[in-house]
Amino acid sequence: MDCLESLVVHSGVERVLRFVDDLHEETATRNAWFVVFANPRSMNPRMIAWLERELDPFPKTAANPSVEDHLIA
Repeated sequence: MDCLESLVVHSGVERVLRFVDDLHEETATRNAWFVVFANPRSMNPRMIAWLERELDPFPKTAANPSVEDHLIA
């Protein structure tokens, strides 16, 4: 999910938090990935704190895959 800043501007923090929470639950029940992109410099500090508290951080190893991750056996 991208463009959280725009959603917050048009809908407000509370509505966006509920929306993100609903999406997070829906993807969890389907064993899927839910990735949220947020820029802490341009977002509401309350929204960033909620995201950090409620969502699992993206694994650091996933951001920098090793060579083994690209090998096909």
